[in-house]
Amino acid sequence: MNDHPLYKKQIKIPTIVGIFIVIAIIAGLATGINYLMKENARANVELSPQNIEITSITDSGFTVIWETTKPSFSALRITLPDGKQQTFFDERYHTSEQKKYITTSIPVRGLQPNTEYAIELLINGKSFVYPAVSSVRTGPTLSIDTNGMLPIYGSIMTKDNTPAEGAIVFVSLGTNSQTLSGIVKPSGSWMIPLNLLRSNDLTRLIEPTEETGDIFITIRYQGEETKVITDNANARPVPTIILGNSYDFRGQGKRKMQQEVADNNSFSSVLGTVTPDEKHISVQLLHPVNNGIVISDPPLFAGRGIPGNVVTLLLGEKEPYVYTTRVRSDGEWRLTPSKPIGAGKQKVTMTTIDKDHTPVTITHAFTIMKSGIQVLGDATPSATITEMPTPTEEPTPTPTPNIPTTGITTPTHILFIFAIGLILAGFIGLAW
Repeated sequence: MNDHPLYKKQIKIPTIVGIFIVIAIIAGLATGINYLMKENARANVELSPQNIEITSITDSGFTVIWETTKPSFSALRITLPDGKQQTFFDERYHTSEQKKYITTSIPVRGLQPNTEYAIELLINGKSFVYPAVSSVRTGPTLSIDTNGMLPIYGSIMTKDNTPAEGAIVFVSLGTNSQTLSGIVKPSGSWMIPLNLLRSNDLTRLIEPTEETGDIFITIRYQGEETKVITDNANARPVPTIILGNSYDFRGQGKRKMQQEVADNNSFSSVLGTVTPDEKHISVQLLHPVNNGIVISDPPLFAGRGIPGNVVTLLLGEKEPYVYTTRVRSDGEWRLTPSKPIGAGKQKVTMTTIDKDHTPVTITHAFTIMKSGIQVLGDATPSATITEMPTPTEEPTPTPTPNIPTTGITTPTHILFIFAIGLILAGFIGLAW
């Protein structure tokens, strides 16, 4: 009977072997699940937003800032009063160029006054909501459009004397003032308008007389903070800041070297011939001469400095523009704005650092004639100009880049492992 072709001998697995197989499967599943959970937790820590700040609140918007451990694609989603949602992106995002950033700054515009908006942070497609910053309320509409205060600006460099691109600058006038923020440009320059600066409770605009007190500046860059205190006399520009140092610019007068520059900045003709004794001064603003007349528009700005250092120029008062260039290897720099600035009285302020890494600021007033020709030539092609118009608080359209969405794959992996385990268990059961 045992030789009958339909007879098949059953294969039996010893009980102890079967127990070991089941234990091995369970141990494998537990190890895999534990590994995936650890990997997911590590990814969450890297993406988890830190140092979340809400700044620059007006009656029509606000700005949200945060940092992540690693560069990431970030966005901000708000819930409107009617329940609809709208997404905003980092102010550096462009439809043609999307980058990952460690520090994110997202301005939100076009909102309603005195309205509560729920917010959630989106990092690589994953949503983060924190009770402390889960909503923002816009301020009331004020009858006065502006307080007439001029912007605060300056330059920020790293310890290696390179522009601190992407650093976040926070500015306030103390406990009575709200906090405004801005991003350092690739040139190292920054500018924050104060004409819409409100009180801490958002109910009124800060008066120009209140600006005579202390101005508090915090720079956040790659997880580190730099603290600066200055005053109105040293706010346009704020002397060049080197990250990692602490500064107190209050009451800082013009240095003796600056006075020497002002005294020696005399031109023998409109062609700009300088006096010989200026050559020993390492940092100079040679053109335009202080209280001089310029017959070209846009005018040429020229001077001397430490080779390789950045020179920042603030041009104009009512509608200031910031320009930057680097000192050439021969110690000279030249810069011509990209467009005319208009006839009449003007002012330019230069800021850079000298060979001792000491900030130097020089201001010249000058007058542009209504007509004329440029007599000193154009700036050298190597000069890099970064123009920054004064920002406004008007609603602006926000581009909508295609931010890649990263899903959570842990459940899929777990199901896959369980499926394999069930298949193996099925085979073992059949064999048993």
